[in-house]
Amino acid sequence: YEDMDNEDKAMQCLEMADQISPNNPDVSISLLSIFIDAGKYDDAIKLCNQIIDEDPYSFPAWMKIAECYSALSKHNKAIEAAEFAMIANPEEDAPYVLRGQSYVALENYEKALEDLYRILDSNVVPERYIRYYIGICHMSMGNYETAFENFNNAELDTEKSEQPFHHNIVFNISKCLYKMGRYEESRFYMRMMIPENNDIRIMQLLLSTIDGTDYLKSLNEWEEVVINDPTTENWYSLGISYLESKVYDKAKEIFLYIKELEPDTEGLGLNLLLACTGLN
Repeated sequence: YEDMDNEDKAMQCLEMADQISPNNPDVSISLLSIFIDAGKYDDAIKLCNQIIDEDPYSFPAWMKIAECYSALSKHNKAIEAAEFAMIANPEEDAPYVLRGQSYVALENYEKALEDLYRILDSNVVPERYIRYYIGICHMSMGNYETAFENFNNAELDTEKSEQPFHHNIVFNISKCLYKMGRYEESRFYMRMMIPENNDIRIMQLLLSTIDGTDYLKSLNEWEEVVINDPTTENWYSLGISYLESKVYDKAKEIFLYIKELEPDTEGLGLNLLLACTGLN
């Protein structure tokens, strides 16, 4: 049933097997995988804890529970479980993958990079995925050249049919090149992105501003982008559009909002000052 991707039937069989042979580790680990594939993370966590009660050094159980917490966006708990997996089997590199991803989600990029560089040559997962996450860390830290190099390596090793991963890579390459002022190259990669995607609209808007496009014309489009994807970066771009369009009250409101979310955003203090000056 597992080979036929019939998860419901596989789960029924495994649950019956578990009743016949309670606490059988082979049955429990197989059942865990089925629960996780089906998105039944609470059931999986409950079963993980039962296995750990019987065997506190069960490496597969700690790994599975870390995977569940990661899927539930409980990243601190995922890190804790991954570290128990490291204790259970110090020779394994797989826990560093989960811990590194959780650090990325928590925006602790320095810690994430320690884990990601450790597993770069380990073949635990394909190198292109590790390169991608390394690129995300460096881009978030403003190291656009290093980020570009890692994204570029990931893109060279990724088939264009491997979506949405390939799209995410070229979107971030395009953003890095934009940040480095390499606008024509940024446009080249933008054309490799999935058409009609919100990301491609973002890049089109960003690149249109360097061509002297009237910000007022792009203002409505930026507002729509933020409604569809309210990230800090998109809010910031909308604030810049308001500022350039001399809508200072809206710009100030957005920059103050961003100051609460991410006070260390590059250039935020200056743009907030410009908005306040414009109001006065």
